Amino acid sequence: MKSAPRWPLHPAPKEGEALSSWLNRVAACYQMDVHELLAHDLGHSQLDDLDTAPSLSLLTALCQRSGVELERLRSMSLAGWVPWLLDSLDDSVPAALETYTFQCAVLLPKRTRKVRSITRWRAWLPSQTIRRACPQCLNDPTNQAVLLVWQLPLMLSCPQHGCWLESYWGMPGRYL
Repeated sequence: MKSAPRWPLHPAPKEGEALSSWLNRVAACYQMDVHELLAHDLGHSQLDDLDTAPSLSLLTALCQRSGVELERLRSMSLAGWVPWLLDSLDDSVPAALETYTFQCAVLLPKRTRKVRSITRWRAWLPSQTIRRACPQCLNDPTNQAVLLVWQLPLMLSCPQHGCWLESYWGMPGRYL
């Protein structure tokens, strides 16, 4: 069996860049959008999971096409940050809130804690995708990478420019 050919054009991922952002930049090299790149070249049509939990088969195909290491690609999604930043991506874990609130608690003794079981809750993960970015980074033609942490309600400003993150729409070179 012959391995899949490498993409001749594939910019290197930026430090902390989201997988969807990098794929947007790769697709822009071929004057395509991400859906066209993934559906026609890789047979993958699901775009909603790119920054949350992309499939192993997609990551493996991207690794073959780009030469970027599998672990690097995985770290460009939230799944790559489990269990360091997030305990789980599963929102049906009943003890998620308790684990999140009490795992580092030293001031509140265990006997006085009130335990609440809340389902469908995940720490730091919004129910709807947040599309925010630094306007200065997006207007810089040499950068234009959307960082993964900008999609979490953890970040409000750009660490490089110190300006507020703003909502954006579009693709690299055509952000609004």
